[in-house]
Amino acid sequence: MLRLPQQRLAAAQVLTGMTLDIVGYSLKIGKAKEKPLSQMPVLFARHIIAAPEQDEDAFVDNAVAQLEQMGIQCHKALCGKSHYLKSPDGDIFTRSLMIADLKPLESMTLQQQGLGKGRKMGCGLFIAHKDIKAVNPDANN
Repeated sequence: MLRLPQQRLAAAQVLTGMTLDIVGYSLKIGKAKEKPLSQMPVLFARHIIAAPEQDEDAFVDNAVAQLEQMGIQCHKALCGKSHYLKSPDGDIFTRSLMIADLKPLESMTLQQQGLGKGRKMGCGLFIAHKDIKAVNPDANN
């Protein structure tokens, strides 16, 4: 996935079909699929870099503090699975994170800016997610 401004799409599409050598590893570039940012109220990031000794509550508190610095009010946050990503410098500990009840502008801002470090590795990038409202809307009646 590449997250690019509109004016750089044409330059990126030139890469379609090419095979790149990334530090000795081949990476074949498939056909590009343009997908604009979403104003959805629920966003999900699969990998946000965290300290391995940090528990889920501390991770969420840290994420909320970063969101507040961006002018985003966090009403609902859910920490998900933890992972280790391999890198030449060693393993990198990450956690997934879902943020809900975002206003449209907050959603766009978070997708544009991301959260935490490692954006060039794909960390801290948010994508739209299905709403987390109750599956059975009649359950409250």
